[in-house]
Amino acid sequence: MRQKEIFFMPLGAAQSVGCSCYYLRLGQSNILLDCGLQRINGAICTPDLHSLLTSQFMESMQQLDQVYISHAHTDHVGYLPQVMQMAPQASVYMTLQTKQLAKYRLTVNSNQQGAAEASRLLSGVAPVNYLQKIKQRDYSVTFFPAGHIPGAMMTLFEYAGRKILYTGDFSLHSAFGLDGCWLPDDLEIDVLLMCALHAKQPYSIRQKNTLQQRITEVMNSLRWGQSVYLQAFDAGRVLELLMALNRVMEHSGQVFPIYLEPKAMDAVHIMESLQLPVLQQNNYSSFYDGAAHPHVVIGTKRKEQVGWRYRLFDNAYYTLHEDYGEMLSFIRRLNPRQAYLVHCAEGCYGYTVEQELMRDAGCRTQTVFPEEGEIYTM
Repeated sequence: MRQKEIFFMPLGAAQSVGCSCYYLRLGQSNILLDCGLQRINGAICTPDLHSLLTSQFMESMQQLDQVYISHAHTDHVGYLPQVMQMAPQASVYMTLQTKQLAKYRLTVNSNQQGAAEASRLLSGVAPVNYLQKIKQRDYSVTFFPAGHIPGAMMTLFEYAGRKILYTGDFSLHSAFGLDGCWLPDDLEIDVLLMCALHAKQPYSIRQKNTLQQRITEVMNSLRWGQSVYLQAFDAGRVLELLMALNRVMEHSGQVFPIYLEPKAMDAVHIMESLQLPVLQQNNYSSFYDGAAHPHVVIGTKRKEQVGWRYRLFDNAYYTLHEDYGEMLSFIRRLNPRQAYLVHCAEGCYGYTVEQELMRDAGCRTQTVFPEEGEIYTM
């Protein structure tokens, strides 16, 4: 291997969505970008560490140097405790909010022993700040807001005169009181490692399935005097919905009561215990039948159990990801020499971001859709 070459290897969620994990080699440094897992019908899918440990780069997890966690969704952080156990010498980097949210996600679905171990491991992680720059042995690294969820970060590596940006999941717009992702205007990126969910879906247009749109619909119903029931079977979605609603009500000046059923309240209590304030004055820890309408209830009841006076949002479906056009505009703005697009959902009729950019004379970007277990030289 030549000393200045950069190597990249997807270990999970290359051309799929699930256990995001990507290997990056800078000089002699062995780096993991995210460590996710995925649960499918009771089965657990994890990153393909076997391919990494049978490669030319590493023979043991004891050779891992750094791990960077972009945000606290399970498909990006769920496998971190196992990696930390296998590689106790590796340094782990994430923001404080990601650390708090990760601690919640990694403990809420674990048994008592697993939850205690995950909590112990995360307690040793020293959080980083946005715009903080760290000098490592072979490279330097800087962190930028990704806007996707609270604490989400983009990671910029500078090595051998080149700049490599790992986006993680990002959002140009945010419903959490954030300004969306932010990068300096004069940042010249050589290699973009981009989580690009809709890169193969030109029909993906930001319309009714975003969190912002969902909150707008909820607020409109309340203004019309209709109460709303938000189903949130995943505890993480309870927090996202509550934080977004509180933010919009605070800024609009139109404040309505928000009631949380017991299971939803459990998620909030855990986050409050981790010093991440969630509750506002209009949030209540229990619901009673005599509550004045209109109001919001966040809970886990199914459709047939919700009263007729409520507008039901079934399982509160929404996406926090950018659509096809927004991903295109992001790539065009950065105009990197190379773009490796991972975390991609299946397309429908073969038209992708790559074909769109090939028709753009002002874009210099060479686009690659990498496959899991394959090694790419940059």
